[in-house]
Amino acid sequence: MEKKHILLGFIGAFLFGTGMARADSTVSVSGTVTAIPCTITTDGSGITVDFGDILTTQIDGKTYKRTQVVTDIQCEDMAVGTQLKMTITGESAAFGSGYLATDKEGLGMKFTDSNSNEIPVNTGSLTIYYQSNDELYVIPTKDSSTELTGGAFLGTATLSIDYP
Repeated sequence: MEKKHILLGFIGAFLFGTGMARADSTVSVSGTVTAIPCTITTDGSGITVDFGDILTTQIDGKTYKRTQVVTDIQCEDMAVGTQLKMTITGESAAFGSGYLATDKEGLGMKFTDSNSNEIPVNTGSLTIYYQSNDELYVIPTKDSSTELTGGAFLGTATLSIDYP
């Protein structure tokens, strides 16, 4: 029986208060959340890949004129080896799947990683690691139903890096 009296006494003291007063105040918390800034450094004019002369009969979309896209990614206070995601956006060629369009009818550009895995424009991505030797390549490809004509060409894409 003694246990019931002690428990009832505690509940009674809690319900009827201890005579303490209370004051309330709102606490505001503020600041700015920022991601570690990363940049793709260039000479101010973007990244240029110059293929020089391309023979239309040699374009195979695999190895002919496979050229590295040189990127210099710099991230402030980021640990070496941090995983990044690279994407390529631009106008898709009217042929094939995931090729970048150029202003030369029937000519497109295919992006790959160092193992020749395709990175489709607008839908694919490449996982890279900060300060590693990950490489991006671009390869001329052609529409087999079109006869390519000679002349200069240009294709433009946007290279983006997503980072934690």
